Amino acid sequence: QGRDPALPCSFTEGAGPPGMIRPLGASEAQSYYDLRLEGLVTNPEAFLLTAAEAREAGLEGAEPALSFGHFFGAFENERLLGFAAWRPEHLKALSHRGNVGPFFVTPSAQGRGLAKALLDALVADAKAASLRQLELYVWDGNTRAIAFYEAAGFAHFGRVPSAVAFKD
Repeated sequence: QGRDPALPCSFTEGAGPPGMIRPLGASEAQSYYDLRLEGLVTNPEAFLLTAAEAREAGLEGAEPALSFGHFFGAFENERLLGFAAWRPEHLKALSHRGNVGPFFVTPSAQGRGLAKALLDALVADAKAASLRQLELYVWDGNTRAIAFYEAAGFAHFGRVPSAVAFKD
């Protein structure tokens, strides 16, 4: 649906071979599951799902997620280093909008432009799908993510007090 199957990008800034941003498919479910679990453990505040919930759902729970939205992966030598997705709104009156997430880059690969390359792919894909607005939610304590999205042109449109409540 208007998506380029592989968007080359040079996110390693001369530190190795160029990487590849491309849509994630069912064949990458295991890599996605493993990297998502890493993110849930290392950066739990960046996700709504908990590591315990992901483990309980297992790989079978990760597979449908890849088909529910527009998922992209950042690869280097076929190793998944990051992922990002946007999901469309399904009501006709909201069909011009999409929601960003989940979004994660493994800490060992941060600072090399992967997040920007992934976000660029999401924005291009959303435009190709005739979206006019991408929205996302960020915990107000995640200042690095807020700065990243603001630098990309996202703007605050409100705060939702007690929007997420993780119970022990």
